[in-house]
Amino acid sequence: MSKRKVKAAGARKKKAPETVVEPVKTAEPSKKSNGGMYILAAVLVFVAAEIYFMTMKNIRESKRPVYVNSWDHQYKGCTSIGQYGDYIYAVDNTRGDVYKTDKTNGTLEKIMSFPEGVYSAVQNSTGDIYVLTKTNEVIQVDGKTYKTVKTNKITDINDVNWMDVDSKDNFYLISSSSGLVEKYSPDFTKILSFGGHGDDKANLNGAGKIFAGPKDDIYVLNSYKPGAMEVKIFNDGGKYLRSWPVTKIKKFDSLTNMAIAADGNVYINSYEESKIYVFSGNGKYLGSFDGDKDKHFQIIYAASVTGGKDGFIYVHTHKLVVFKTLTY
Repeated sequence: MSKRKVKAAGARKKKAPETVVEPVKTAEPSKKSNGGMYILAAVLVFVAAEIYFMTMKNIRESKRPVYVNSWDHQYKGCTSIGQYGDYIYAVDNTRGDVYKTDKTNGTLEKIMSFPEGVYSAVQNSTGDIYVLTKTNEVIQVDGKTYKTVKTNKITDINDVNWMDVDSKDNFYLISSSSGLVEKYSPDFTKILSFGGHGDDKANLNGAGKIFAGPKDDIYVLNSYKPGAMEVKIFNDGGKYLRSWPVTKIKKFDSLTNMAIAADGNVYINSYEESKIYVFSGNGKYLGSFDGDKDKHFQIIYAASVTGGKDGFIYVHTHKLVVFKTLTY
C-alpha cells in the first residue's frame, strides 16, 4: 500500500498578492471652459454698458428746455438779435432798422432806423447803444433820449461786419475781408488786433460773427471751408485758446447766431432745420431741440438766438420766445 504525504496541519498556506486600491481622482474643470465663460461674461457686461450709455446719450441729446414766455415781436423783419442788460436788440439789416425790446415782458421800446444799413447793435453797461452801420461806422446813441452822441469812423480795418461788447465795455469789431479782430476801449481807442488771414491756428480765413462770452473770452464763427463752420475762441488779450468744428448742423447762412451760457455751453440756431443745437465749450455735441419739454411752444423757423449768460436763451421765430438754459 502506497504511502501518501499528508501536510502538517500547521504548514503555511501560500499568501495571495495584496490588491492595491488607488484613490479616485476627481476630474478638474477645463481651463478652456472657464475662459469661455469669462469671455461671455465680459461680452455681456460690454453689451449692457453699451446699451446703458446709448440710452443715456439718446436721453441727453433729446433734452428740451423749460418754456418761460413768448411774445409777438411787433416788427417787419429780423436778421439777428442780441441780449444786453434788460433788452433784446433786433436788427433788420435789409431795412436798416434796430428794435429795442424789453426782455421781461416783450414790449417794443424803440425803433431806430439808419438808411445806410446796419449789421448789429449792442448796449454797454451805462445803457448807451452802439450801432454798426454798413458804412464802416459805429454810432453811439444815448439809451434814454435815443439821440446820436458820437460817430466813430473805423479806419484801421475795412468791411467790418459784426460787433460785440464785453463786461468791461470794451468793443470788438471783425472784418469779413481781412479776418482781423480789433479791440477798442469804451472811448474807442484801439487796444489790440488779432486773427487775420494765414495758416496758423489763430488765423481767421472765413471770419463771420463775433461774440463775447461770460468770462469775456471771444468766440468767432469762422468758415474754414465751403459749407463748414468752426468756433474759434480767444481770451480778452487776443490769445488763441481753442477751436472746434460745428457738427450736426446741415447748412449755415447769414442768420446763424450764437448764445453762450454761464456754464460755457454754446447754442447755435439752424434756420434751415428750425432747431437750436447745443455744444459744450469744447465742441462736444450735446443735443438739439425745436420746442420745450412740455410742448407749449414749437419753433417754426430759427432765425436767430441770443442770451445764455442770464440763464435764459431768446429765440427769434414767428414769436420772440424765452427758454431756460439746459443742464446736461
